[in-house]
Amino acid sequence: MDLFEQYETLPQPVKTILDKYAEMENDYEACGNLVNELNTVGYTCEYGLDADPFNLRRIMKKGDLYFFEEIERFSTDEGMNSADFSLTEHGKFLIGQQMLILEHNDKDIVMTFVLTGMQGGTRAVYECIYTDLDTEL
Repeated sequence: MDLFEQYETLPQPVKTILDKYAEMENDYEACGNLVNELNTVGYTCEYGLDADPFNLRRIMKKGDLYFFEEIERFSTDEGMNSADFSLTEHGKFLIGQQMLILEHNDKDIVMTFVLTGMQGGTRAVYECIYTDLDTEL
Protein backbone atom coordinates (compact mmCIF):
# COMPACT_ATOMS: atom_id res chain seq x y z
CA MET A 1 0.00 0.00 0.00
CA ASP A 2 1.47 3.35 -1.06
CA LEU A 3 0.90 5.77 1.81
CA PHE A 4 1.18 8.73 -0.58
CA GLU A 5 -2.42 7.81 -1.45
CA GLN A 6 -3.47 8.04 2.22
CA TYR A 7 -1.94 11.38 3.17
CA GLU A 8 -4.66 12.21 5.71
CA THR A 9 -3.79 9.12 7.81
CA LEU A 10 -0.07 9.93 8.12
CA PRO A 11 1.49 11.22 11.35
CA GLN A 12 2.16 14.96 11.43
CA PRO A 13 5.99 14.67 11.23
CA VAL A 14 5.64 12.76 7.94
CA LYS A 15 3.12 15.29 6.58
CA THR A 16 5.48 18.14 7.47
CA ILE A 17 8.33 16.53 5.53
CA LEU A 18 6.10 15.75 2.52
CA ASP A 19 4.71 19.28 2.50
CA LYS A 20 8.24 20.72 2.51
CA TYR A 21 9.25 18.67 -0.54
CA ALA A 22 5.93 19.18 -2.36
CA GLU A 23 6.95 22.81 -2.82
CA MET A 24 10.27 21.86 -4.43
CA GLU A 25 11.01 20.74 -7.95
CA ASN A 26 11.57 16.98 -8.14
CA ASP A 27 15.16 16.06 -8.92
CA TYR A 28 17.45 13.28 -7.71
CA GLU A 29 19.03 15.41 -5.00
CA ALA A 30 15.66 16.47 -3.58
CA CYS A 31 14.39 12.86 -3.69
CA GLY A 32 17.50 11.62 -1.89
CA ASN A 33 17.04 14.29 0.78
CA LEU A 34 13.35 13.38 1.07
CA VAL A 35 14.23 9.72 1.72
CA ASN A 36 16.85 10.71 4.30
CA GLU A 37 14.39 12.93 6.19
CA LEU A 38 11.64 10.31 6.04
CA ASN A 39 14.07 7.77 7.50
CA THR A 40 14.46 9.93 10.61
CA VAL A 41 10.75 9.48 11.38
CA GLY A 42 10.55 5.78 10.46
CA TYR A 43 9.34 6.04 6.85
CA THR A 44 10.86 5.70 3.41
CA CYS A 45 9.90 5.86 -0.28
CA GLU A 46 11.36 5.15 -3.67
CA TYR A 47 11.77 7.33 -6.75
CA GLY A 48 12.25 6.52 -10.41
CA LEU A 49 14.18 7.95 -13.32
CA ASP A 50 11.63 10.77 -13.49
CA ALA A 51 12.50 11.72 -9.87
CA ASP A 52 8.87 11.21 -8.89
CA PRO A 53 8.57 9.69 -5.38
CA PHE A 54 6.35 6.64 -4.89
CA ASN A 55 5.79 3.69 -2.54
CA LEU A 56 5.76 5.65 0.73
CA ARG A 57 5.81 3.17 3.61
CA ARG A 58 6.82 2.71 7.20
CA ILE A 59 10.18 1.03 7.75
CA MET A 60 10.86 -1.55 10.39
CA LYS A 61 12.64 0.01 13.37
CA LYS A 62 14.54 -1.62 16.21
CA GLY A 63 12.50 -1.79 19.40
CA ASP A 64 9.12 -1.43 17.66
CA LEU A 65 6.42 -4.10 17.89
CA TYR A 66 4.86 -5.70 14.81
CA PHE A 67 2.17 -8.28 14.15
CA PHE A 68 3.23 -11.34 12.14
CA GLU A 69 1.01 -10.16 9.28
CA GLU A 70 2.89 -6.85 9.05
CA ILE A 71 6.26 -8.60 8.85
CA GLU A 72 4.99 -11.07 6.28
CA ARG A 73 3.44 -8.26 4.19
CA PHE A 74 6.74 -6.34 4.28
CA SER A 75 8.47 -9.38 2.78
CA THR A 76 6.00 -9.67 -0.08
CA ASP A 77 4.64 -6.30 -1.15
CA GLU A 78 5.86 -3.51 1.11
CA GLY A 79 9.58 -4.09 1.04
CA MET A 80 12.02 -1.97 -0.87
CA ASN A 81 10.72 -3.74 -4.00
CA SER A 82 8.17 -6.54 -4.17
CA ALA A 83 9.51 -9.88 -2.97
CA ASP A 84 13.02 -8.51 -2.35
CA PHE A 85 13.01 -9.99 1.15
CA SER A 86 12.90 -13.63 2.22
CA LEU A 87 11.18 -14.50 5.50
CA THR A 88 12.43 -17.44 7.55
CA GLU A 89 10.86 -18.73 10.75
CA HIS A 90 12.80 -20.34 13.59
CA GLY A 91 11.77 -22.13 16.79
CA LYS A 92 8.16 -23.28 16.68
CA PHE A 93 6.24 -22.15 19.77
CA LEU A 94 2.62 -22.65 20.83
CA ILE A 95 1.52 -19.23 19.56
CA GLY A 96 3.92 -18.72 16.67
CA GLN A 97 7.57 -18.81 15.69
CA GLN A 98 10.00 -17.68 18.38
CA MET A 99 12.16 -15.80 15.87
CA LEU A 100 11.61 -14.37 12.41
CA ILE A 101 14.37 -13.22 10.09
CA LEU A 102 13.86 -11.00 7.04
CA GLU A 103 16.81 -11.00 4.65
CA HIS A 104 17.13 -8.94 1.49
CA ASN A 105 17.80 -11.16 -1.51
CA ASP A 106 20.41 -8.86 -3.10
CA LYS A 107 21.61 -6.39 -0.48
CA ASP A 108 23.24 -6.94 2.90
CA ILE A 109 20.10 -6.03 4.88
CA VAL A 110 18.75 -8.20 7.71
CA MET A 111 15.92 -7.68 10.20
CA THR A 112 15.37 -9.97 13.19
CA PHE A 113 12.17 -10.26 15.25
CA VAL A 114 11.49 -12.12 18.52
CA LEU A 115 8.07 -13.28 19.65
CA THR A 116 6.91 -11.23 22.65
CA GLY A 117 3.35 -12.50 23.10
CA MET A 118 -0.17 -12.36 21.78
CA GLN A 119 -2.71 -9.61 21.34
CA GLY A 120 -6.37 -10.44 21.54
CA GLY A 121 -5.54 -14.12 21.93
CA THR A 122 -5.06 -14.59 18.20
CA ARG A 123 -2.33 -12.30 16.85
CA ALA A 124 1.36 -12.98 17.46
CA VAL A 125 3.35 -9.85 18.37
CA TYR A 126 7.07 -9.58 17.59
CA GLU A 127 9.71 -7.06 18.63
CA CYS A 128 12.27 -5.96 16.08
CA ILE A 129 15.57 -6.62 17.85
CA TYR A 130 17.89 -5.86 14.93
CA THR A 131 17.62 -4.06 11.62
CA ASP A 132 20.11 -2.70 9.12
CA LEU A 133 17.41 -0.28 7.96
CA ASP A 134 18.04 1.97 10.95
CA THR A 135 21.30 3.04 9.37
CA GLU A 136 21.17 2.00 5.72
CA LEU A 137 18.85 3.04 2.93
